[in-house]
Amino acid sequence: IRSEDGHVTALFGIARDITERKLIEETLLFLLQSGSLESGESFFELLARHLARCLEMDYVCIDRLQGDGLEAHTLAVYHDGIFEDNLQYALKDTPCGDVVGKTICIFPRDVSKLFPKDAALRELRAESYIGTTLWSHDGQPVGLIAVIGRQPLANSGLAESVLKLVALRAASELERKQAEEALRGSEERYRLLTSITSDYVYSCSRCGTSDFQLKWMAGAVETITGYSIDAFYQMGSWRSIVHPDDSERVPGFLNDLVPGKKYTTKFRIITKSGAVRWIQESCYCRPGDSANELLRYGSSQDITEQELLRDQLATREKLESLGLLAGGIAHNFNNILTGIIGNISYAQMFLDPVHKSYKPLLEAEKASLRAGELARQLLTFGQGGEPVKMIVSIPQLVDEIVSRLPVESNIRVGVDISDSIHAIQADAGQIGQAFSDIIINAAQAMPGGGMLTITARNDTLADSNSWSLPAGTYIRISFADQGCGITEENLRKIFTPYFSSKVAGNGLGLSLARSIIDRHGGNISVSSAVGRGSVFTIHLPSIGEIGSMPEEDTARHIAGGQGGGSILVMDDEEMIRELASEMLTYLGYRVTTCGDGHEAIAHYKSALQAGTPFAAVIMDLTIPGGMGGKEAARQILAINPEACLIVSSGYSSDPIMANYATYGFSMAIAKPYKIHELGQALSSLPLSAVSK
Repeated sequence: IRSEDGHVTALFGIARDITERKLIEETLLFLLQSGSLESGESFFELLARHLARCLEMDYVCIDRLQGDGLEAHTLAVYHDGIFEDNLQYALKDTPCGDVVGKTICIFPRDVSKLFPKDAALRELRAESYIGTTLWSHDGQPVGLIAVIGRQPLANSGLAESVLKLVALRAASELERKQAEEALRGSEERYRLLTSITSDYVYSCSRCGTSDFQLKWMAGAVETITGYSIDAFYQMGSWRSIVHPDDSERVPGFLNDLVPGKKYTTKFRIITKSGAVRWIQESCYCRPGDSANELLRYGSSQDITEQELLRDQLATREKLESLGLLAGGIAHNFNNILTGIIGNISYAQMFLDPVHKSYKPLLEAEKASLRAGELARQLLTFGQGGEPVKMIVSIPQLVDEIVSRLPVESNIRVGVDISDSIHAIQADAGQIGQAFSDIIINAAQAMPGGGMLTITARNDTLADSNSWSLPAGTYIRISFADQGCGITEENLRKIFTPYFSSKVAGNGLGLSLARSIIDRHGGNISVSSAVGRGSVFTIHLPSIGEIGSMPEEDTARHIAGGQGGGSILVMDDEEMIRELASEMLTYLGYRVTTCGDGHEAIAHYKSALQAGTPFAAVIMDLTIPGGMGGKEAARQILAINPEACLIVSSGYSSDPIMANYATYGFSMAIAKPYKIHELGQALSSLPLSAVSK
């Protein structure tokens, strides 16, 4: 905020505690980067140091189980910033004994008292403990991680999440370590034991500048690539399965290999089934026995899941930033639309429907309302938010959504809605967006055209139904397309955020639709057959029959001068204050306006002391740089608990708009609004202290 002379007098910002998320990201980054270690470095030592720093604990022990699992041999012991010598110890009467066979074991405090026979805990003055079992690929406990602190565990959830993240990699490293120790015998023994790891190993050679030729290979080759080892011997090398986008970079990497150095690279391959997998390869080169011969020994690891996690993290951060931007844009957009729609509806009050200006104004209002719907979609994308519910007619809503299909869309839509279909209590904007997302998905599944059939029926669900919904009356809406269908594998992930089977998809439409339906107490499910199409089915709680819904413009004209009393309007936008003042004055109210919560409180106190209290106060929820409606309402209600307060906001998805009564408001009016909506809202309230 700048003063009149241009000097900065105050700064405002938003801070969010992202410590936990950053620690999770650091752990993922550690796992990504620890795939290539310099000679002499121990993965388990690096992991122990990382866990101590990340979880702010004093002692980390990573063990390999021995024999029948009653004893353990340490792989890394990190104590107060120092690595201690490895040792062997018995697990009986220790918390580590409780860990074996369990996914996670947590003692947030008093661990020394719980295990009085554990002398090591007493020496450490241990207070808290968290441990996890390391499982082999065939489900056997092979090791454990124990993290101990001298203070009570502050964040059990974070500690559990971090240990679960590292446990799988640590188990894989432990199996790798065990395999390497066992493989020091003979090559045949080496071939046998590498099959228990998630990697594969190989050796190859070349003479001069020729391609490397495979000499031998062992491990999870077929699991990762889909090709057998014999198939690789026939191919001679794996260059033919490298992804086309990496086909130039990988040979360049191979041409730069120098004997005596270790190399690590990552690239994509196309498996036998056509799937794309990420591979991280580490290799070492040395001169061969003959002139110009170069031998290469390497191991390859499937890192597809790690790459997907990293991409999802990056996408999530981008979407969070876009969400904040979208919310801000939508709020400002709704303020502008309030001025446009409000003035249009106000102008229509003075025109006869047959006037030549009336129809253009009506069309302008419809276009503005469509823009308002777009703003609500931006808010839902940016913030989610609780639905602001009202009575919604399913036939009207479906007709409106279908009418918005792009002209270039070549699908045909058939609508079959029961004449006795019930209404629902819902946020029409959010439910409309969910329907739109499903229709868009159907259109994308039928690029060559096809039929989309929308069916709506009343439905009564009993207890223990297949949709896991409470017993009661619902409406069931089905969207059946004739598209390409969804594979069984993708069907399990169809509602997962950021998952998309389409090249240009962002993976948000269907996940957002499910989130909206869930917030309305409903359920969305899908059935599909590849090559035949998909059916999305939505259940939403119904409110029974309510008769015919009023047409949108039946209440467009409202007589002026019917109101009474004084109204206080608080909004930071001068345009909205002036518009609200004109509307309310026309309706017969006396109006006072102000720009923020502090002014509103001052006006309210002054009017109360003068014996001319306000009949109602209409307050904007968000005032940039000033007191908003939430805090102003709290202070006004402290002055007069009977005050009639109305919250109005462009953030229509804000929880306060959906649960206004919880915060002391008598009603919520979402921006943009029309004059008859404002008049109907005021006339439906028992205004406090009406003075005519």
